[in-house]
Amino acid sequence: MLHTLVDAPTLNSRPPVDKCPDTPTPNSGTPFDKHPLHGPPDPEPQFNYFSPFTNVSSALLMAYQYSGTNAKSGAELDRLPRFLNHPNFHAPDTLHFSHTREEQRLDKFLETVDKLFPMQHGWKCSSVKIPLPKERCQFPSESEAPEFEVGGIYHRDLTDVIRTAFEDEVFMTYNTTPFTQYWKANERVQEVFSEAYASAEMRQAYDEINALPREPGDDLERTVASLMMWSDSTHLTNFGDASLWPFYLFFGNESKYTRGKPTSNACHHVAYIPKVSHLYVI
Repeated sequence: MLHTLVDAPTLNSRPPVDKCPDTPTPNSGTPFDKHPLHGPPDPEPQFNYFSPFTNVSSALLMAYQYSGTNAKSGAELDRLPRFLNHPNFHAPDTLHFSHTREEQRLDKFLETVDKLFPMQHGWKCSSVKIPLPKERCQFPSESEAPEFEVGGIYHRDLTDVIRTAFEDEVFMTYNTTPFTQYWKANERVQEVFSEAYASAEMRQAYDEINALPREPGDDLERTVASLMMWSDSTHLTNFGDASLWPFYLFFGNESKYTRGKPTSNACHHVAYIPKVSHLYVI
């Protein structure tokens, strides 16, 4: 492989790691002893971190149930002692443990959107007004047409998402300097199209931002944040009908081999659009 760099990189990339700044799970790549459910207990807890479950032991069992593979094989059974040996696991608490009860508590918890989208994590709630047409009726302008207001739209600023990702240690695996990649066999040279950060569009954007005039004393590095937006419907509960339509993004600066691994948690949630459940009568 031959690489032609647009500019000398300032970061030495390491092999991708399965780590992401978004919400971790027990199998997310976050060190086991650093996860909220697995770390040492707070001597003066300010909140029930095992909420909405009955107790810590129940939360640990539910974490075991919903992590790993769907079928609990022998390998999955080998993981169980990691939860049972947790310092906060108290066996008597599980004497009357009920999977159904704990699952119902979880579903009820998910019905409260304020807990799903905490403001301290940058989430905001807004509404959008949509002009509506009316059969056999014309309006002088769009502003005079009747409007339907859709509320409960939860979203985050893209700058907050970018800052969170770029300040996390996973940023050390990002490629911030685009390049052209070639494959050479004998006398034949063929350009290789593989990663987003090796695309012509990425190289063009990199050249454009570095050609912009600078303020006096500005010697900071300029780089491109490649945002890959996606949208799809999602179901929130196992037995209820609560659902949302999320918008989420991946960073093209990260290798596709890392983004494609569910355990890397490379997805960043940006917005959730509610479904309209009633008619608007003009």
